[in-house]
Amino acid sequence: MVPGFYKWKEKKIFIKEAFKSDFSLLLVELLHSKSITQGNSYIKPWISEGLPHFLAKVLCNKCNIDYSDSGHQIYFSIWAQLYNLHGITKLRDILYVDDINVSIGKLKQIFRYNYNDILEISFEKAKDLLKFIY
Repeated sequence: MVPGFYKWKEKKIFIKEAFKSDFSLLLVELLHSKSITQGNSYIKPWISEGLPHFLAKVLCNKCNIDYSDSGHQIYFSIWAQLYNLHGITKLRDILYVDDINVSIGKLKQIFRYNYNDILEISFEKAKDLLKFIY
């Protein structure tokens, strides 16, 4: 069951009735709707799901809002490491851009990844790159 989702072509966020008071879910869907993940299906889940969910968790903690656990917790390790090293500004600059090529460039720089398919690399490859860098 998907409690909330963003329909990018219709530019709408749908939240199921049972989850309408879950502010962390709303925040996650809003992050999805305004980010590079909007309508780009080739982006691997560790970016398209992991980054918005991680940022939502950070923001919820800062704003004292209960964060609902998500099935994307597995991806948090990468973003938690980058958050600890670079802060929320760097992650925001990856997620919110007018041109997806800016995000690709920033991710390539952070991961020191020389190829153009940074958005298509696997979670395991991303973890290996982080181990190599840090």
